[in-house]
Amino acid sequence: MTATEARLLRLIRSGYGDASTPRYSRSAAIERGEARLGRMRALLRAAGNPQLQYPVIQVAGTSGKGSTAQLIGSMLKACGLKVGLHQTPYLQSPTEKLVLGEKLASAEEFAASTDWLFTAAEKMCQRDPGFELRYGSAWVTLTFGHFARAEPDFLVLECGAGARYDLTNVTEPEVSVITRVGLDHQATLGGSVAEIAWHKAGIARAGRPLVTIAQGEQIDAVIDDECARVGARLKRLREGTDWVVNRGGRRTSFTYRGKTLRLGPVELGDGAWQAENAALACGAVEEILAGVSVPDIDAMARSLARTRLQGRLELASKRPLVILDGAHNPQKSAALARTLPGIVGRRKLVAVLGVMGYKKAKEVLEPIAAAADEVVFTQADVYVKRAYPARDLMELVGADNARAIADPNEALRSAIGMAGPDGAVCVTGSLYLVGRVRERWWPTDRIVSQRTPWPD
Repeated sequence: MTATEARLLRLIRSGYGDASTPRYSRSAAIERGEARLGRMRALLRAAGNPQLQYPVIQVAGTSGKGSTAQLIGSMLKACGLKVGLHQTPYLQSPTEKLVLGEKLASAEEFAASTDWLFTAAEKMCQRDPGFELRYGSAWVTLTFGHFARAEPDFLVLECGAGARYDLTNVTEPEVSVITRVGLDHQATLGGSVAEIAWHKAGIARAGRPLVTIAQGEQIDAVIDDECARVGARLKRLREGTDWVVNRGGRRTSFTYRGKTLRLGPVELGDGAWQAENAALACGAVEEILAGVSVPDIDAMARSLARTRLQGRLELASKRPLVILDGAHNPQKSAALARTLPGIVGRRKLVAVLGVMGYKKAKEVLEPIAAAADEVVFTQADVYVKRAYPARDLMELVGADNARAIADPNEALRSAIGMAGPDGAVCVTGSLYLVGRVRERWWPTDRIVSQRTPWPD
């Protein structure tokens, strides 16, 4: 084990802090959040404020933020720009969080960024002897420092679970984007969509555009109020006006009708839900390129069609058909359940299902279990995060033709055997679960050495 690896291991074992979460209240969330961001800003000042050394596009939301961030990055790269991309969580290798152009950070670059992080932490300790480097602040500082040295034209920055008090919310984004908002992480973000929307709206900035979609009166009103309060310029997109979707069979055709950017029709493939994310990406890029002649509209359109994201409706095998999707909240699982019949067709479908222990397991898994012919419940244990036990899941969801196999790889092997070469398997419920089984097709060591999520 290298010295850098040993330091990282000690950091990870320092944990995420107290895993317990007090009962939610906005006043408590504000108090904790402001203190948390204060510590984050202090560490970044000691590091030289790397987060202010390049333009940022910040993406928040409950569902679709990872796909939207990826689509924004693809469109900007098609314009010839040097684009950094930070997404969370990683599935197999931490280098997945640090993407420049088409390449993940190399192992050497990651080690250098880690060494830089500890130097910054030592400076912080000199200023404040009581300072303690924690997992979240370490990752965010490392990310900002890594990209400061890479000097991108833009960094596309995906928020974590929240937004207003997420540790990434220390930048001055050129454009902010809020994707679909729904119920998730209610222990920390509140029990209503309006309260969760309040957290997401915290990335709005004075004088800067905030791009979102029409989401209903409750959510729209919260975002309206926040934009008015801080002086952000709200750009709300509507299907049928700003973008058009034509659904035919397994294909989805998307057209964007912006004021200064018109693009399409583009074939987006499986999943009509991706059209919404594509519209948000187009809206954000339209703001970035305002007043600039777009070099190649066709290249931007092709970038939308070709964008792929690991663990999101990802095709891992054709015989049997194996789909990996990290749907981990009711909104995402409902969208996946609507999409699967168009992909699977008349094949026998076996679902491999697992969720983390803090999720609303029944609401997440029931739609997929109902769509499947057979179900294998499993669990993906992650350091300091508890997986929902497989047998308990089976009893909770109550699916017919179900079995429980705790080990994810054993569960996958069983599901493939049950489906047969002409059947289909869908692994879903948790990105951590998808990361575990994804190793079968794309080994982590090759991801790191080849610097791509899809190594040869």
